[in-house]
Amino acid sequence: MDTEEEAFWEDVKMTLLRDIVDGAAKKLRRGRLTPEQTELLLEDIRNKALALFPDKGNVYDLIY
Repeated sequence: MDTEEEAFWEDVKMTLLRDIVDGAAKKLRRGRLTPEQTELLLEDIRNKALALFPDKGNVYDLIY
């Protein structure tokens, strides 16, 4: 894969992750989740982030 194509797909994955996190932030702002639901939501976000960027788990943990 060439650098332009890699950069393109990296951008696509970043956009997907941004949409996932934005959607979760909206749910959290509504304040209607139980602590257990919040924990499950955050775990789901982490799993989706790791599916998109499998080698970046440490970065996710640092940021979020």
